[in-house]
Amino acid sequence: MLVESGVYKKVMECSAFHPESEAARRQVVVHNDFKPDNILIDPDTSLLNVIDYDLVQVGPAVMDFGLPYTMWLGSRFTNFKYREAFIKSYLNASNLPLGEKEVTQFMLDCEVNTIVAFPGLLANLYDAEVPLLRGIKHPTAKPDFLSGGSEVSPTGIELVDLLADAVFTIKSDKVLINNCLKDGLVMTMFKLEGFGSKALNSWLKEMQRNKMLRLFGIAETDDGELYVSEHARN
Repeated sequence: MLVESGVYKKVMECSAFHPESEAARRQVVVHNDFKPDNILIDPDTSLLNVIDYDLVQVGPAVMDFGLPYTMWLGSRFTNFKYREAFIKSYLNASNLPLGEKEVTQFMLDCEVNTIVAFPGLLANLYDAEVPLLRGIKHPTAKPDFLSGGSEVSPTGIELVDLLADAVFTIKSDKVLINNCLKDGLVMTMFKLEGFGSKALNSWLKEMQRNKMLRLFGIAETDDGELYVSEHARN
């Protein structure tokens, strides 16, 4: 069954999600499954090597950071200093500028990519719904969830606009940028109630109830403890 919604085209054309830093825009060989499990170290030389190239492709470098930033490299498991050191090490190994501006821009691009990366905020395929397909009847829709009905609000198309507005809001405010780099983009958006957007905040709360914000360190209830490791809190 072919489902044509126009939502993926809208995401691809949305400038808010496009990387802005030189480091993030570079065309590179993207591993697409970059995680500790796929890194080997030679015990004699301490040299690192990467395995599992099943998902490799050519694309913007930021694509290799959306996945880690929703998992082992994200604010759920690491603190800002750890992520900053990791990014600096990456930029240095890539012979790219290491100034404060360049590091901040690249880290912000990585955070924004958690919205559209697999399995990011919009492309989560493992839980109650696929957010991009809200409001569209499709074969993979889970039963008994409102998101599959035509009356759902916001729809996937509407979500793209809401999240694009949120990204533009962050990028225009230095305080929000710092909060985003410290706590994570999704966590910042959640804490600040969708930056005043009732529709966005309502959807985020629905995602919370459906246990779909775990990757971003957000518990299922407001009084629940955040899913953040001890070392990432300090």
